[in-house]
Amino acid sequence: MYKAYMKRSGFNKLNLLKHTAVFIIYTPASSILSEKELKKHNAVFYFMLILLLAALMMGEACAAAEAANPNAPLISSLVAEHTTLYPLGNTSITGSAVSPHGLPLNYSWVCTDGTIIGGGPTVTYEAPKTYGDFYIMANVDDGQGNKSSQTVKVTVIVRDPTKCCR
Repeated sequence: MYKAYMKRSGFNKLNLLKHTAVFIIYTPASSILSEKELKKHNAVFYFMLILLLAALMMGEACAAAEAANPNAPLISSLVAEHTTLYPLGNTSITGSAVSPHGLPLNYSWVCTDGTIIGGGPTVTYEAPKTYGDFYIMANVDDGQGNKSSQTVKVTVIVRDPTKCCR
């Protein structure tokens, strides 16, 4: 069925995903089709849906294989001194990584909100004024195109007015 449909439709492997997505979005109403056409259409629809899901799973597998680069730096730990902060509070965040080839490593840091102060393997994270969960990501590279990243979560909570805090 695959080869016949692909030949009849003019699809090829390179544009299969694009056409599958369009095919799934453009599904004619059942009142337009006869019962025989509807069964045929449904069979093709489910076939294309299965192909799309298989392609998506293969994409995830390729992404996982790409992430398992044996030359990438290995981040052994990423730790926040305090994982719960008050608004505008701060904590030290330390990453520890090694290069499989003994190369010097470069650290860069990003966060979903708040401020990163400093650089290198240890930085200070200053929480935003708002409450919620915020993520701080350490990106480590060896200057040869090999990269790794890891994320730590910090939660900003409401300050309890009955407790004394620094």
